[in-house]
Amino acid sequence: SDLRINTSLISKYTIMSSIPRKNGKVRKPSDIDARSSKRRPTALAVLLFSILLLWFLGALYVTTNTPSTHSNNIIGGKMMSPPHQQEIQNHPNIIKLRGANKKRKIVTDNTNIIDMRNLSATLPFEDVDGGVWKQGWDIQPDNNAPLTVFVVPHSHCDPGWIKTFDDYFQSQTKAILTTIVKALHKDPSRKFVWAEISYFEWWWREQSSEMQEITLNLLRNKQLEFVTGGWVQPDEANTQLYAMEIQLEEGHDFIRQTLGDEFIPKYAWSIDPFGYSPTMAFLLNKYGFEGMLIQRVHYAVKKELAKRKHLEFMWRQTWDNTGKHDIFTHVMPFFSYDVPHTCGPDPSVCCQFDFARIKNFGACPWRKNPQVITKDNVKERSMLLLDQYRKKAELYRSNVVIAPLGDDFRYKTEEEAESQFQNYQKIMNYVNDNVENVSIQFGTLGDYFDKVQGTFNVPVLKGSFFTYADRKQDYWSGYFTSRAFDKALDRKLERVLYAAESLGLTKEALRESRRALSLFQHHDGVTGTAKDHVVRDYASRIHNAIRQVQASIIDKLNMDSNTEACWQSDAPRGLSQNLCEGEIKVYNPIETSQYCGGKEVHGYSTKTVELPCEIPRPHVTTLIHFDSLTGLMTHPVQEQWMVWKVREGGAYLFLPGHLIPYEKEEVKVELGGYIVTTPQWKRSVVIHEITDEFGAGHAIVIDFIYETDLQNSNEEWLVRFSSSVKNEGIFHTDLNGFNFDTHYFRKDLPIQSQVFPMPTLASIEDDSQRMTVLSEHAQGTASLEDGSIDVWLDRRLSQDDGRGLFQGVTDNVPTRTRLRLVLEHGGYDTNREFGITPLCRRMWDELNHPLEMFGEWKFKSAHEARVHADESSGLALALKSSLARRAAFDEMTDPEKAMTNP
Repeated sequence: SDLRINTSLISKYTIMSSIPRKNGKVRKPSDIDARSSKRRPTALAVLLFSILLLWFLGALYVTTNTPSTHSNNIIGGKMMSPPHQQEIQNHPNIIKLRGANKKRKIVTDNTNIIDMRNLSATLPFEDVDGGVWKQGWDIQPDNNAPLTVFVVPHSHCDPGWIKTFDDYFQSQTKAILTTIVKALHKDPSRKFVWAEISYFEWWWREQSSEMQEITLNLLRNKQLEFVTGGWVQPDEANTQLYAMEIQLEEGHDFIRQTLGDEFIPKYAWSIDPFGYSPTMAFLLNKYGFEGMLIQRVHYAVKKELAKRKHLEFMWRQTWDNTGKHDIFTHVMPFFSYDVPHTCGPDPSVCCQFDFARIKNFGACPWRKNPQVITKDNVKERSMLLLDQYRKKAELYRSNVVIAPLGDDFRYKTEEEAESQFQNYQKIMNYVNDNVENVSIQFGTLGDYFDKVQGTFNVPVLKGSFFTYADRKQDYWSGYFTSRAFDKALDRKLERVLYAAESLGLTKEALRESRRALSLFQHHDGVTGTAKDHVVRDYASRIHNAIRQVQASIIDKLNMDSNTEACWQSDAPRGLSQNLCEGEIKVYNPIETSQYCGGKEVHGYSTKTVELPCEIPRPHVTTLIHFDSLTGLMTHPVQEQWMVWKVREGGAYLFLPGHLIPYEKEEVKVELGGYIVTTPQWKRSVVIHEITDEFGAGHAIVIDFIYETDLQNSNEEWLVRFSSSVKNEGIFHTDLNGFNFDTHYFRKDLPIQSQVFPMPTLASIEDDSQRMTVLSEHAQGTASLEDGSIDVWLDRRLSQDDGRGLFQGVTDNVPTRTRLRLVLEHGGYDTNREFGITPLCRRMWDELNHPLEMFGEWKFKSAHEARVHADESSGLALALKSSLARRAAFDEMTDPEKAMTNP
């Protein structure tokens, strides 16, 4: 095996206090002071100490300023000693501000590198019953090791899922935030972390000046801490870096402008997104974050990392050889982020310490329910919980444990909050007073990271955590495609925002539209995993934001009052159409030139052009062949329309049944195959000219424009492109339009595990040719046969998949997907990390940032424009001359082919 993991276990580090120890006990500061006062230093001792100190500082300077000759990387600030245990016991509310503390250095172990691409290719992914920890093993704790525990209260509040964002705020989140502030204000030892600034911003606006001041004091005292501080906790599979950064900026801008720069978080909290991308690690590092916490990682990967104590690592970009973009990362080890799965490996025990269940949220599923802590049971209850903390500590290299205390929409009432805080405080008091070398307190994410960082050599991890499975063979690969229309709508807003910003429009001018985009990046938004009415609410917000931005662009370009954006839809979830005809103005939002109808439009410029910009038609120099009956392409690639017939799966899960060809009925083939129409599926083909700068004859670029209307239950539609590429099961995809991931096909794993997110790109290659498929919106993709790429177009499921949504996906609407296929012969290096060629990058830029079109509407609605387009019979009249030119060319170059080419 070429698995790049150091399998030797590294013994757990013990954090030693700066206070001297005797017989394993912490000596009192008063004893140390008394002893030291009796021993006056002599002049010689002072001189020797000074010499040694100067020698040490000189050595330290050489070590830190001489270029390293080995692979270790050191980041961070100065070493600090942990707080005295007795101080924490006596004053659980006193945790110094990070800015006032000296940082420990984080020492990276560059000899210990975990490559997720190799791990995913070789790990057995076995589902073995581990006992009480079903997905792990029976942990034997060290009951004598020192231990520090931070109990971190939190409430996971989705900005839309079962309810809309507005409904959640009014019915739950507003009360939660008010309850939290009041509960923290009562006791300085209490802590809380908050992630979703979209909710906090609304709540803040409604508060009195007195309540705002109380909240500010809680922030200053480090009782309330923002984690990540983005507008939402974003999905990391379907999103682009552009939108991920916007939602982070929106949250941070609010904090900075309203509360103060000192409250911008340095630690990130991502407990619910369904898999994780190194792009987020890059983004957080860019914004100065020092650590991040994640949760939804495949259970078999968690187990493997836990066995080797690799659940904390420096997350490194695959292209980064220096560690410059590393970020310290903590993986939560168990099934979920709820209370039963956060204190330790046994959920039946941990659930007994979810005291909110005493009167709310129902009994524990294991029939062992919480008990109010009293003087009679405090010892037994405390030791039972401490045993779980000790077992959890065995999975990490430090002796510090973080124990999140919360769940979805928790701490809604004062009674619930007091039940959690008061009962836990009794346990903390007992343990801190009676158990040696153990300290338990309420804490924040910052408290945990400040305590743990720099206490052990940190391994390095590269790669992503896709595709996620939470149990058995339940892979969450369905949400890569669910609500494909809305994924496309999301990218439309991104495109117009990008164009507006390229014209110099400020964040402030685009604030509301940026926040609409940010809200949809939520991990139940762009994922397509919300209730039907919530999906409609998101779409309405995005639809309105698109129009607002388009109007701003028109104003910025000083266009006349009759000018409108050409592409419009009749409803938020309606398919857009071009309402303009003839002469229009276009704006090019990228640096390089784009073309419309043969006219060059220079970067960042406007130009008057004539529609149409592109026409499905034969190309003089590109040999394109179609099947005469179906109209599907047969050369230079084979195009197949495929359907997965399924009986299971829902918004989250893809559970395959039988894969069959799409049953084409009432097929209408036009222009020899350049346009194919069926009642539910339409496809047009556009050939792209390749400019001289990329060299002629080395590549072919073809757009496939699909319009689908999936109304058949329990079907998943995809297109398969097959080629002569011998990729031998190796498959590349992009991560957020920024990074790339590499996958290895495994016959021993289920098909659903071989499906990956395709935010913008999928590619296969061999030594002689590369086939890349680019997309203008996110969907799922796979390479299930050698030489082929499958791209999902839509999915419709009639049943729920048991992940809390309690419905299927049946609100499909007509959806347009433009795929750009780039077939290249040379220009890339298969022996290096995968990267795209300059030609492919140009095609990506133009697909994601096309010309923005403006003019006077010739049609009153998108429906009218669509009817007109259908009556044009595929632009047949406009293409007669093109066909004639192609026929003449064939006759001159190959008379035999001219007789057979349709």
